[in-house]
Amino acid sequence: MLKQSSIPEKKWFYNDLTRSNVSDCNYSKIKSKYDNLFEVLKDYNNSDVRPAVEAAKKLSQFFNTISLDIHKDGISITGLSLKYLWNTKENDVEFQLFKGNEELYQKYRDNLVGRPSIIFNHYQEKDKTQIRGGKLCKRIMGFDANALYLWAIGQPMLCGDHQRVDIHDNLLSDVLNGSFYGAIECDIEVPDHLKSYFSEMQPVFKNVDISFHNLSSDTQKQVKTSYQSKKLIGSFFGKKVLLITDVLQWYLQKGLIVSNITYAVRYEKKAPFKSFVDTVSNARRAGDKSTDYKLIGEMMKLIGNSAYGKCLTNFEKHETVKIVSETAYNKNIRRNNYKSHEDLIEGYEFHLRKSSFKQCLPIQVGFAVYQLAKLRMLQFYYDFIDYYIDRSDFEYCEMDTDSAYIAFSSASFEDLVKPCLKQPSSKTNMNCSVEMILMKTFCMINELPGCSNWNIRVIRVC
Repeated sequence: MLKQSSIPEKKWFYNDLTRSNVSDCNYSKIKSKYDNLFEVLKDYNNSDVRPAVEAAKKLSQFFNTISLDIHKDGISITGLSLKYLWNTKENDVEFQLFKGNEELYQKYRDNLVGRPSIIFNHYQEKDKTQIRGGKLCKRIMGFDANALYLWAIGQPMLCGDHQRVDIHDNLLSDVLNGSFYGAIECDIEVPDHLKSYFSEMQPVFKNVDISFHNLSSDTQKQVKTSYQSKKLIGSFFGKKVLLITDVLQWYLQKGLIVSNITYAVRYEKKAPFKSFVDTVSNARRAGDKSTDYKLIGEMMKLIGNSAYGKCLTNFEKHETVKIVSETAYNKNIRRNNYKSHEDLIEGYEFHLRKSSFKQCLPIQVGFAVYQLAKLRMLQFYYDFIDYYIDRSDFEYCEMDTDSAYIAFSSASFEDLVKPCLKQPSSKTNMNCSVEMILMKTFCMINELPGCSNWNIRVIRVC
């Protein structure tokens, strides 16, 4: 039948996505090239559908190499990544879920703080702007932790049962000496005498509601007076924040004040995903070395970056969608889980909240990854950059999740190091001599194309 059909009229080539019709010129080409609709659809199939089928086949073959079936084990990369993460987990490690412990689950959910993107200084340029109003800017360097979240997955996690513990006087001492590992809900604050020390990068990350009155005068000109938004910020304090003890220990070592401890839960301290991290890292290195493994390396990078995120799935946001007729309208709009609806040509599309769901994922894994990643960025600032370089010689421009862009007063990184810390015996809190760090980072420097005027360089910090 298709072979006997003629080319449809021009109106049938209307594109709903671009809201435009085929041009007269292209329509004429279609009519001259094809004799019937069958030939049009055959050409479309060979040009579009067949390559997609081939790509899906190759994707399936790739996941078969890591013992996953894309048709059975998951319908998304995040689902497949989580399955692979669990397949490579240490056998003697388990994660308790939250049946009968909704309070703790809600604490994790309420204290999830995502990826920071913070501007510290809006403008720096070589030989034009100054470092903190003093020395001339000589170079802007970008530091990229190219596997930050993968690194975090490989660190000790909140494993085993949730063991609620009573608050006692020595709890913070136990956190400091490492004898208590878990999560603690408390108030935390930078004391007044340390606010100048933490003035550039405030150490407490939190989500806050921002209104029109919180904005600068320049930003207020660009938005409506009814502006409302939730933003991630750095702060000098936090109220009833849930922190893993790795982060809390660093805060205490830096002199922050902890008070009003309201909740403490102990876990086993184990690193169950080292095999996963090693496999992903080795595949990425192979992809960097050889073009034959480049695609595999990119896929493993995607798996490494998405595995933890699936653990943070918020089932409370899942919906049931129903198409109903006119007669069922009143019944559905009165439902206690009603969320919204849309009018259709015939009937209505109702969006309903789930009346119940099964919390089957360990949210504590994703929670720990987020906090460890932020801790690493704080360590990079305060235990490396600020430790080795005087503040008159550097100024942060911007940080974004796993990177930092910094203006320096010298083109030579070695010249920036404080003279008293240039000895080979000098050690950072990251267990690495400054000479080793300088050698490692400068071996991995890549000049950014098109950025010679700004003199920006990228350094990967692993």
